[in-house]
Amino acid sequence: MCRRIVGSGSPAAALIAAFFILFHTVDAAAQDLPPQIAELIERHAEEGGDTEELTRWYESLARRRPSVNTLSRKALGETMLLTAFQIESLLEYRSLYGDILSEGELALVDGFNAAQASLCAVFFSFAPSDSQSGRDGRTDHTATLKTRWRYAEPTPSLTAKYSLRRGASLAAGLTADIDAGEYGPGHPVPDFLSGYVSFKGKRLLREVIAGDYSIRAGQGLACWKAFDLKAFGAPSSLARQPRGVLPYTSSAEAGYFRGAAATLAAGGIGITLFASAAPVDARTLGDTAYTSIATDGLHRTEAELAKRHSMREYAAGALLTGERGRFRYGLNAVAYRYDKRNGRSVKDYNRYQQYDGWWGNISADCYLFWRNARIFGEAAIDARASPALLAGAIWSPGYHFEASLLCRLYSRSYIATHAGAWSSLSSCSNQRGVTLSARWIPAGGWELNSNVQYSFYPWSRYGVDGPSQAWKYRLAVSKTIGKELQLSAQVSGNPGPGWRASAVWERGRWSLKCRYAGNPGGHGCVAECSITSPDKVKMTIGGYIHSTGGWESRIYLYQSGVPQSYAVATLYGKGAGAYLLLKYAPVRWAEMWLRISGNEAAYFTRIFIPG
Repeated sequence: MCRRIVGSGSPAAALIAAFFILFHTVDAAAQDLPPQIAELIERHAEEGGDTEELTRWYESLARRRPSVNTLSRKALGETMLLTAFQIESLLEYRSLYGDILSEGELALVDGFNAAQASLCAVFFSFAPSDSQSGRDGRTDHTATLKTRWRYAEPTPSLTAKYSLRRGASLAAGLTADIDAGEYGPGHPVPDFLSGYVSFKGKRLLREVIAGDYSIRAGQGLACWKAFDLKAFGAPSSLARQPRGVLPYTSSAEAGYFRGAAATLAAGGIGITLFASAAPVDARTLGDTAYTSIATDGLHRTEAELAKRHSMREYAAGALLTGERGRFRYGLNAVAYRYDKRNGRSVKDYNRYQQYDGWWGNISADCYLFWRNARIFGEAAIDARASPALLAGAIWSPGYHFEASLLCRLYSRSYIATHAGAWSSLSSCSNQRGVTLSARWIPAGGWELNSNVQYSFYPWSRYGVDGPSQAWKYRLAVSKTIGKELQLSAQVSGNPGPGWRASAVWERGRWSLKCRYAGNPGGHGCVAECSITSPDKVKMTIGGYIHSTGGWESRIYLYQSGVPQSYAVATLYGKGAGAYLLLKYAPVRWAEMWLRISGNEAAYFTRIFIPG
């Protein structure tokens, strides 16, 4: 038996012909994600994180490719690609020598080598810092269509997106989505409709967003309504990078605010005010109470349709941020309530995680840049004054070494519905823990990463009565040989042991990739061969094989797929399969992707109309 949570698809026969409508081709902007990012996405899947959003984040960054010469210290950190030492070294180089104009020049900056400069070239451009002003009056349009058809299902799923951007001041977007099986009488079409309009100013009123949006505040103890990087990664990943309010562009039907937000700023201090009235899928008792909340967004059966938008959540808040030299600080307050009372049954593990009526959280956070160290933290309380505290530090004395420490102390009764801070549970409560992370880069293309996390749960949690504890660990080593070959291997425990290995060889138009994952209950492997033809048609042929004892010993393996897709396969039981991925870029402003496998097909097209 094989379960695959991958890609997106549609009927193959009708789509193959569309691939070859146009014949003259030039290079398109989209690029495949590097193997380092693929490994990060795999680890994120093992932690139960939202890999679809993480994949989209890096795909979006690779398409936008902001100039490495214009990004601030904060913006460089938000990319989740560079260490603290690399960021400070890059800023110092820019201040002394001016713009970095090529990948080769970046490799000469202290803290970078040829392999890391090549990775950065996927996500950054080297446009001069004075070349961005010409974009102010330009209007860009982007439209995408993604379909999926699993052969066992009678209907495909469809996701359409459109975005508009006029210079740096105006942006708008629309997302329409319908899942497989969400067709027929009584089913709204589309099942999910989301949109936003964003305006950015240059004076007191910095930004206004109307529609659907997400929030990333502080370290996430009060409000982090966005994907969070749960997986063990580089030491720098332990520190969250707050970005305030952002437009919501995902097709996920939960995890967003719907309303309006405005940001005002002057003299290094900014304040964001927001209000929301978002629909919620819930199982209800009549018109007065709810017993559970659904976040899968599926509305295929009458029971699932009955939960659709059956409840509403009202939310409002204020985020104050300030920056003084190398010190950043923030004050965050958020209040929220459902329009139905809490009707959930009370158990030992959730006794202190229930509330009725208005609830909320207040927090204070800080972030200090001091030489090659970064110190960060956040303290929060909820409406009952139950506390939560998080503090950490990142130290990078030089290019070859980086380490971080994160401590957390969350009380049993701290309730934060929209929290997204570092946690070993689904909520920021009932735990005391410490996370250590280190990265060492000796000579010769080697890199070693290690992580260890200890968690103590003073009170009962789901499935465990009374106090308990848990350990997690990871040790990874990688070796880069020239620019052609990358090897990596790791062992981990979460809490059971597991191991991984990968090899990636790239030369000219050819690339070969092999990824392996195993645990005491089974093994799995994915192999891919890709070729890019002279006219920029790319073809990838892949295959996988796995044998595990069942769902408890499942493994996660990254597979190449169409953009904006769930890129990690969840494999369990015994099975094997193959897939074909084609990319065709007929003109610079259009690209088409087709993926065919044994049990599903996927099609994706993107049209970009520059101003």
